[in-house]
Amino acid sequence: MRIQECISFSVPMQVFTLHPHVGRFVLCQKSRINTAARVTGTVNSMDKGFIAPSSNSASITHRPAVFSPNLSIRKTDSSPIMGLDVDNEDLESSEPDKLLGEGISLYDPSFNGLSIYERKSMLINRHINSMGMGRYQWCLYFLCGCGYLLDLMWAQTFGITAPAIQQELGISDADYVAIFVSFNIGLTVGALVWGILVDIIGRSLAFNMTIAISSLFGIIIGFPSNWAIICILVCLVGTGIGGNIPIDATILIEFLPHNRRFLLAALSTFQPLGVIVSSCIAFVFVPHFSCQPGLPSCDDVQGECCAKPDNMGWRYTFYTIGALTWTVFIARFFVFRFIESPKFLLTKGREKEAIQAVLDVAKFNRQECNLSINDFKILTEMALEENPELKEEEPRVVPIDLRRGVAPFLKRLMQNIGLSHLSGLFSTPIMIRITVLTWVTYAFDAWGFSIAGAFFPLILRREGLSLNVSVEDTYRNYILISICGIPGTLLAAGLIELPRVGRKWGMVISSAMMATSCILFATIKSSAAAVAFNGIEYFSQSLFNAILYGWTPEAFPAPYRGSACGLASTWGRLFSIFSPIAAGYVLSHIGLNSVLILAGAGVFVCTAATALLPETKYTEAF
Repeated sequence: MRIQECISFSVPMQVFTLHPHVGRFVLCQKSRINTAARVTGTVNSMDKGFIAPSSNSASITHRPAVFSPNLSIRKTDSSPIMGLDVDNEDLESSEPDKLLGEGISLYDPSFNGLSIYERKSMLINRHINSMGMGRYQWCLYFLCGCGYLLDLMWAQTFGITAPAIQQELGISDADYVAIFVSFNIGLTVGALVWGILVDIIGRSLAFNMTIAISSLFGIIIGFPSNWAIICILVCLVGTGIGGNIPIDATILIEFLPHNRRFLLAALSTFQPLGVIVSSCIAFVFVPHFSCQPGLPSCDDVQGECCAKPDNMGWRYTFYTIGALTWTVFIARFFVFRFIESPKFLLTKGREKEAIQAVLDVAKFNRQECNLSINDFKILTEMALEENPELKEEEPRVVPIDLRRGVAPFLKRLMQNIGLSHLSGLFSTPIMIRITVLTWVTYAFDAWGFSIAGAFFPLILRREGLSLNVSVEDTYRNYILISICGIPGTLLAAGLIELPRVGRKWGMVISSAMMATSCILFATIKSSAAAVAFNGIEYFSQSLFNAILYGWTPEAFPAPYRGSACGLASTWGRLFSIFSPIAAGYVLSHIGLNSVLILAGAGVFVCTAATALLPETKYTEAF
């Protein structure tokens, strides 16, 4: 078949174009990148090269140093170029190829030494990078941001409304903490279960189910008047909310171009926004639709008491927060069409679907992409030529036999139900170190901010600094302190891009700031100083967590990225339950200042742990 095509390609150091001359191809050096020339000949195969029209001409094949089998081909006019004299202006005026992936070479030396999966994953990264921050990426970014927003929005809502619920239902101080324990239990279960499931059932289902669970049970909390039922519903809301951060961070990094990964840290900006939204909504309802302070519950006394019709503010707050959560779910599930992560599909051996996912993202972005299954085949062949011992693992069912012992039984059971990927967390000494240090960091980060959140207000009351403060001033202080978190998260996005700072030292610096602010809280002598130090602590906490939440999905590959993020978050949630108990014991036996030292010392553990973690700024997100 005789055709006339235009071929454009680029190679390191020098750029070449092909010209037909006297029945054979001649390599002609050009001075500009991605130039194009017309070729007349017979196309045999993009994988096997071009055969010149002359019967005695040699075939020109793609060589690793020069050509890429991923070249794009498109039609040009039918006038051939004859002879050695080529019109440079004609070449320069050739329309550049607008296909995504132009210039991506399968023979890039950076592929050398990688496994088959890593080569394919890197190729997907290259095409995602060539897309840039398209429409799909921005839509996904804001929807994932809504997940972060809901995380602290619900936590703040429970903290603000709990006193009104306690007054109406006549809950004792001993039982009052049950609502917070229930929420933390739900968060722990949610982080563990959804973090692991996202690597098994896929990103798409987990992305939508977590919000669906939160919205369903959240809006119902405002209906019952039974403390036990309310605590159960709060726990169920926590199971959905707990999966948001590990899932959303896992999903977003798999669609972000490398030069926009700082947006992972900026995603945490939605968390203080959630606190502000919750505080504003509660400020509208709770002060204006609540019982007078000091009125007993109608369950305890006869006569004038705090009845449900007079105390609807906390219920209106839950209805509104629940409706907002429903809005996010509708946007995620009905308005936005989530495309399954190509990295997840690749880990499951669904290569054609992974390629189609990349093509669908490009289509959503109104772009074209030339990624094909042949590219994967070529990468596989090249990997096997480089190392014949490489092989692609296929999913398989392992026979289970309890007679071989409990440990082998559990191992085979995990393999069959899809948990064998967790072994990757401990596959090498380096990975073991990263996994353990990440768990330690999350645990003691939660240790510090949980003690601060639980005991800072108590310390203020003990010192008499919060006396004679109106309800309006209390909510104003909530908002002011929350606003301090926004510049912290924005600073994190810029700090991690500084050459001498990066993710690692950004975490070291911010965690040290957070620890110091906890300890210095003991020096406050006025209400204004209390608000200021609370703001400083929340600023440094937001700065540290923004970097930490963005670093974690970068440090682990796609086969167990969600599980790694979920397990790390689980340790943080567990310590959020235990740390207030330990702080309460210290408060009753030693004193106030010891509680602050306990919080600060815990965060300094994070400082030491993050100093031993690797920098991920320049690493591939496989």
